[in-house]
Amino acid sequence: MPLRYHGFFLLTYIFVQKKIWRTIIHFINVVLISIASIACLANTILYDYWREPIGKRAFDFLDDKNFILASVSSVQIIGGLVLLIVLTTVAIRFYFFVNKKGDVEPKKYIIKTAFVFLSSFIIFYFMRGGLQTIPINESASYFSDDIELNHAAINPCWYAGHNILQNSSLDQNPFEYYEPVYAKKKYDELFLQKSTAGFSLFKTPKPNIVLLLLESMTADVVGAFGAPVSYTPFLDSLCNYSLVYSDCYASGFRTDQALVSVFSGFPATPFQSIIRHDTKLNSLPSFPFKLNKLGYHTAFYYGGDVNFSNMKSYLTHMQFNKIYTQDDVAAPTTNKWGAHDEYALNFMCKNLNKQSSPFFAGLLTISLHEPFDVPFGQHDTMSTSEQKFCNAAKYTDKCLQHFFATSALQPWFQNTVFILVADHGHNLPLNRHYFDIATHHIPLIFYGNALLDTLKGKRITKTVAQHDIAYSMLWQLDKKDSAFVFSNNICDTVSNGNAYVMYDVGFSYIENNCAVSYNKIDEKNMSWKSNKCDTSEMIMKGKIFQQELYTRFLKY
Repeated sequence: MPLRYHGFFLLTYIFVQKKIWRTIIHFINVVLISIASIACLANTILYDYWREPIGKRAFDFLDDKNFILASVSSVQIIGGLVLLIVLTTVAIRFYFFVNKKGDVEPKKYIIKTAFVFLSSFIIFYFMRGGLQTIPINESASYFSDDIELNHAAINPCWYAGHNILQNSSLDQNPFEYYEPVYAKKKYDELFLQKSTAGFSLFKTPKPNIVLLLLESMTADVVGAFGAPVSYTPFLDSLCNYSLVYSDCYASGFRTDQALVSVFSGFPATPFQSIIRHDTKLNSLPSFPFKLNKLGYHTAFYYGGDVNFSNMKSYLTHMQFNKIYTQDDVAAPTTNKWGAHDEYALNFMCKNLNKQSSPFFAGLLTISLHEPFDVPFGQHDTMSTSEQKFCNAAKYTDKCLQHFFATSALQPWFQNTVFILVADHGHNLPLNRHYFDIATHHIPLIFYGNALLDTLKGKRITKTVAQHDIAYSMLWQLDKKDSAFVFSNNICDTVSNGNAYVMYDVGFSYIENNCAVSYNKIDEKNMSWKSNKCDTSEMIMKGKIFQQELYTRFLKY
């Protein structure tokens, strides 16, 4: 396509008057310079949140531009606009400086025509990176084991355009590592052989279940999960009376991915989040719907706007009986995302008194989200993102402490199990490497009077995944459901656990205290956590899992 545009403008160069041609070219180049400036600056500002160059996934969020702005501070917005004006102005002035009048232009059509063919060849040559069989792609820019340095070497405009074109089509699997029939058979062999053996969690057949999905609550701030410095004293103390899964991972890095993982047992997919495809949502299994069939009243609580990232459509498809939002919470003070955690938790606590048992309530917290603006500590005087992140984690922990103290006084508390799990991890506060599996390490805690006494204070080191929760809970309620094909039973006493983490350029796969990360672009892999990993087998399992996952995504 770039060659077609190049040929068109060169033909106008031959046959159109010089002044008109020059005006057209100048206008187009000024527009392109402006777009390139926006892309470069946006990539620089948002990389700290995305941890990857801007591509199709980022453009999907343009429908939620107000929520994107909520992730950045006013200083960043104003500073970004100033930098954009300066960068664009300097670039345009430089362009006109090097293209000032007086340049030499051939006047003979023969020379002009020769110039067209010569310049076309030169552009084609450099676009391909040479005349070799395989043209260059982003892997040609990969020169380091540090993925962030590799990302810095990639032209952000080229990457965005290439990524959008490559992944806009929904008729081809870009992760077809093996022949499809073989991959399906291998997946069934490796991951669908689920044991029927396992231990019980609950004292009663149908306890109330309250699932708290904690925004960005990485294990790196929770001392009970190995954080070097703990910012969650309440959660640490709660673990002493809970069943703790110390090796749990989120499959994605955004909240929209987490919702589908937790409520549908469907892990995060590369490039595109299934939550944005309404036509696919009916094909997803629904944990709330299964609970409805078992006689549960189901409700979802969120202190923000559920229109973000097509959340409302997804939650409606999951058939929650009731969805509560910031309008219902009616908090006296809010941040850019909505009601602070204390108000949303208090609202749910009071509202559950009106529900007949058994009930299921899911709540998504909000305060531990960029820009970490919370009514706690000396937030306004903090200068770094790390400080603000840790302060917000302390705030959410304090809100949870008050919530559980209040809940313990309610009549429904005695027959309730609480599940606490993060929606995803975070590179803060330790500024972890992009492919470091610990970036996705999250807490998973089961607490409550309806939990068997023999499990309280117990710690399980088996590897589990966020998308295992739905299937595991249904197994406890004697509702084995084959629809959750990507989930394991975390209470299984026979099979090994595993976890899968999605990247747009590959994956991480974790099993038996061993983890590997695979980069599809340059086919490099890195081993984490143990030197005894059978890397080739782990990479094979990860490839099989990712291929089958994306195959299902395309079919839904």
